[in-house]
Amino acid sequence: MTRSLVLLLGISTLLAGCASYHPNPLPKGPDLAGKAADLKTPSAPLRIPGLPDHHTLDPADGLDRTETVLAAVLNNPDLRAARSKRGIERAQLLQAGLLPDPQLSGSLDHPTSNGPGLVNGFSLGLAQDLQALITRGAARQARKQKVRKVDLNLLWQEWQVAERARSLFIEHRAQQRLQALYTRMRRLYARRYRSDKAALRRGDLTLPASAGDLSNLVDARSRLRKLARARNKTDHELRALLGLRPDAPLHLVGKAPVRPLDAAALHRATVALPHRRPDLLALRAGYASQEASVRQAILAQFPGIQVGINRAADTSAVQTVGLTLAIRLPLFNRNRGHIAVERATRAHLRRTYQARLDQAVGKAHRVWQKSRLLARQLREVRERVPELAAMTRRVRRGFQAGDVSAATWTDLQSKLLAKRAEAVQLRASLGQARVALDTLLGMPLEPAKPSRHGGEQSG
Repeated sequence: MTRSLVLLLGISTLLAGCASYHPNPLPKGPDLAGKAADLKTPSAPLRIPGLPDHHTLDPADGLDRTETVLAAVLNNPDLRAARSKRGIERAQLLQAGLLPDPQLSGSLDHPTSNGPGLVNGFSLGLAQDLQALITRGAARQARKQKVRKVDLNLLWQEWQVAERARSLFIEHRAQQRLQALYTRMRRLYARRYRSDKAALRRGDLTLPASAGDLSNLVDARSRLRKLARARNKTDHELRALLGLRPDAPLHLVGKAPVRPLDAAALHRATVALPHRRPDLLALRAGYASQEASVRQAILAQFPGIQVGINRAADTSAVQTVGLTLAIRLPLFNRNRGHIAVERATRAHLRRTYQARLDQAVGKAHRVWQKSRLLARQLREVRERVPELAAMTRRVRRGFQAGDVSAATWTDLQSKLLAKRAEAVQLRASLGQARVALDTLLGMPLEPAKPSRHGGEQSG
């Protein structure tokens, strides 16, 4: 009775420590905010290049560039899904640190022939595999580096979302300015064409001259339609990035300043790149994890040892207590195949890291050269705009005095508007190039650290 009670208590204790199953059904609809005010706000500083450590998110008066980046990093659906992967890696880290459960074995021998003094025989054994003790340290180190790799990859994904948010912000604001300029251009050509039609009726203008003004009006309307399609695409991409519903109102305010970057700053940034950019640090963590995996595979080639204790009684009622020892002899396998695979994987990761580093430096230089070219072109256009504007004012006075033709006045106005539109487009391209460069280089110069807010915002 006492043995049965002990056995029952032991089984109850084991079952009490077991996990239980609870269903977790899929969501039934989208989880998108209906307006900017519903977006999540930061609970800790974000480790994003160019982002201030402390900045409030208040969408009541519109989203400026910084608030757009904050909202995107905190609410982007893809990032929220990526953050949940951290739980998987931490669970695997827990698994790597657990020792295998001991193995309990038992048997019962019942005599089938009659004989004096015969009883039921039994045996009970408890054994533990010691191989896991040998490889446990290397296994945990490998898994710790994989957790760090996941954190750094998540940080790199946050950097890319921030870059996309800045780029879309610049594009949105530029398209708003272009909308105003193209609208003025269309109105200018529309007034000119209405004047042409009146002159045609009076016989003061030839049809070929009027056809040119009509062509300009058609082109102006075509630019506006093309811009409307581009604005629709930009706004929907930005709403999706922010985790907003497709029909949610979107109000952006403020400017996106462009910081210069000289050759000396570029050189310092590229030198520090391997120690700052999250994707490169993630590859380094992955390589460190693989180093530990190689060590684990080498440790696993040594003899596996299993020890245990057993208690038994034979059918003649003779009871014994003993120890068991089992050793796996490394004669044929010796884990050579696994070691070869782990070493080959390590060599592949090393080349992958080198290729990514070379690519990062090369792309940074290419984008930097592009930004220098755009800056030079923007400076040239801006130098012409004041001169063209002054000429336009003088021609306007001449037109009002009747000394300049309407065609000359209209052409000069359209060239001024076109030059201003070119400046807006060049500035937007320069801003987007600098945003890309800041992400590639991790500007401003600071060490990258795994994000601390990710776990709080995972969903």
